[in-house]
Amino acid sequence: MKKFISTLAASLMAVSAFTAVSASALNAEKNNALVITTESLKTAITAENGTVIPAGATSVTVSISGNTGFSGKSVKLDVGSADVIVDEAGMPVVDSGDVLGNSLISSAENNGVVMLVSASAEENTSDGDMFTFYIADSSADVSVIAVDPQIEAESMAMPFATRYSYRLGDVNGDKYIDSIDASYILSAISTYTEDTNDDALPVSKANQNLSHYFPYHTPRKAEVADVNESGSITNLDAQFVMNYYSAMATNKEVDPKTMGYAGEWRYYWE
Repeated sequence: MKKFISTLAASLMAVSAFTAVSASALNAEKNNALVITTESLKTAITAENGTVIPAGATSVTVSISGNTGFSGKSVKLDVGSADVIVDEAGMPVVDSGDVLGNSLISSAENNGVVMLVSASAEENTSDGDMFTFYIADSSADVSVIAVDPQIEAESMAMPFATRYSYRLGDVNGDKYIDSIDASYILSAISTYTEDTNDDALPVSKANQNLSHYFPYHTPRKAEVADVNESGSITNLDAQFVMNYYSAMATNKEVDPKTMGYAGEWRYYWE
């Protein structure tokens, strides 16, 4: 028996990186609505990542209606004292709904706060289920804290002698590292794949034609998107950006193993 807990009229703060936005479009975004649905599991199921969710647990699904389109989306939820089911890395087990398709997903949980994040190279415009995560409790009150919260990244002190700087992961330079930055990274990789059938965009290649790979917001240096500083921009960099965003939203410690060097400053002269 499904239980509808709450419906939220959500003003989506993240503007899609792939469409021009007019005043009327911004007003239309207020029509987006999120619905949280819970269902007690009568039998055990297996999540997308292979985690077995036992019978008696509760699935929590976030759905969207009146979707005006997004390439990156995040939802911050309050689950109170509920015991969130996590994977081996300590991240909430999350299954993607039809709306997200092949989008990258990240999640984090800390002290009753759950952050769910998605990013895609293309717009998602359909209505339906977005995320499903699981709690061990048979029932719990779940509510939305924020949709697409802007969380300023922790920063290192900038030396006075530095002429230029960038923060790894802040691709659009707005001082926030979030799912939109991940979407920019995925878009750049998609463009390179169309050009070459390769899914690892060399930083040196991106720097030769920044506006081609980052047409919606062109950074000064492509290195800002190479979050793990491997020399190439890949899906892993986008995933690290989302993991960092999720962790910051739930006040978890930054873990270089799952976040690369996201949030760190780099300095250079020109």
